[in-house]
Amino acid sequence: LLSERNAICSQNDPIVLMAPPNMFAFLSEYTSIAPEIHRGYIAVDCRDMMHGKIHPMGRKLYEDLGVTNCMSVPVAHCPYSFAVVIDGTSFGRVDYSGDCRP
Repeated sequence: LLSERNAICSQNDPIVLMAPPNMFAFLSEYTSIAPEIHRGYIAVDCRDMMHGKIHPMGRKLYEDLGVTNCMSVPVAHCPYSFAVVIDGTSFGRVDYSGDCRP
């Protein structure tokens, strides 16, 4: 995953990672094994990207993805589960939850 990321953007250009808080706790621990990921992302808590909330990194997400809207929605799965809703893609609206099946 890191090599694919490095192929499309420089290491000085961190990606915006929208995830639940427990993912950032995991990544914080994981940096002891893979310190190169430490500056590879900008953490955005899903709870800060819910409908009606404005996060400073929201605009960067819109620009990087070329979309008009990107927000998180709590879903009834395990604790801290969210889906992402993205508007303005070539497909129209895309909704994704990590445990969805095609």
